[in-house]
Amino acid sequence: TPVQAVSRWRQPLEAVMKRILKDYQGTEPQVRDGMESGMRRLFEKPYEGEIAAMMGWKALAVEDAQRIVFFPRMSDMEVYVKAFQLDTPEATKRKEQLMKFKLLSVFYTLHRHDGGLAERFMHFGGLLSLVSLLGEENRVIQSQAIELLHDFLAPHMAMQPASSGRQAHLQHHVFLCLSSGKLWQYCGLILSEPGEVFPKSYSSSIQLLAAAIGWLRPQTGHEVAEATVPPEVKGAMTALQRCAKGSTPLAPEMRQVAEELLEELADLPTIRSDPMSGEALKKCQSNLFDPAMQKREDAAHAWQ
Repeated sequence: TPVQAVSRWRQPLEAVMKRILKDYQGTEPQVRDGMESGMRRLFEKPYEGEIAAMMGWKALAVEDAQRIVFFPRMSDMEVYVKAFQLDTPEATKRKEQLMKFKLLSVFYTLHRHDGGLAERFMHFGGLLSLVSLLGEENRVIQSQAIELLHDFLAPHMAMQPASSGRQAHLQHHVFLCLSSGKLWQYCGLILSEPGEVFPKSYSSSIQLLAAAIGWLRPQTGHEVAEATVPPEVKGAMTALQRCAKGSTPLAPEMRQVAEELLEELADLPTIRSDPMSGEALKKCQSNLFDPAMQKREDAAHAWQ
């Protein structure tokens, strides 16, 4: 349509396509070509209707949807979090499922490498939205979700006390992610499969659960622990026992990690308390998500 023909994003798209396709150098030409044609189709039809409906907006211009998908502001990360959390049965929500998977493809290939976008994604609850994707039947989606979880969680595993309210808010989201029953349930299901369902599916799941229990361990000298691990841990333990017994093909060092994890989980241990809650959490969130503050951060990010 004429609106799309004069989109302000059409020329900048070429620079973005170069960045996306750089990762596909050396791959089969048909894979690279498929990625390029898929991204160009997404630019022409960026799911403006589905995004508007999901966000509760009256409408969304094609050009604004193109921005959200290919040139997002920091505040646009809320769209990605909501999309990844959507329950999209293929039989009844096919278009919403396609939108979700396309947004993940762009996020995985491009936006994850932008520190500002990645951090804002986490503030909006992005870690738990990635856990939701672990429950998908599509193995590529699961694989990308677990890789993103490892990448985003890694900098927060050092146990350093938060030096600011923002950092404590990120740790709050790490806590929600690692203590969520869904994380343990979905990793347990991946480990229950008779064979690997995507590259390193067993080791990635075991490492994620081991990191979770290490991070959730009550801190010496800190406030009293307030909860135990979620009940879904029991299902994960059954799957881990299969791994430890050698029922699944695992490297010896990974089998040892599974055994150590089982030992630690045997008595359903208590876990640390949430690093930020109550009034402190409310105050931090009202500052973080204040519209004027978000507008300033969007503007600052655009100039980087």
